[in-house]
Amino acid sequence: MAARYLKFFWRGYDLGLLGLAMIHGLNGLRTILDDYLKGFARNVAVRALYVIGVSFLALGTYAIVAFQPKTTVPGTPGVPGTAVSEAR
Repeated sequence: MAARYLKFFWRGYDLGLLGLAMIHGLNGLRTILDDYLKGFARNVAVRALYVIGVSFLALGTYAIVAFQPKTTVPGTPGVPGTAVSEAR
């Protein structure tokens, strides 16, 4: 998994997947809250759900963007396509 993060495509793919999964999950939870809560309680719960959802989305985005894979693992050959593996 770490080797594929050397390419921008896979980071973008994972960001898109994270975004779509969060939208899907939050929409399902919002539907459940709409079914069981009414009035002020529903409004508070839905807004709290959005805050929690945006927080998790920000955390997941940070994890994907900030992740820096090691180019080698001790005892294994280098990751194909990197300078470390090309030098061997």
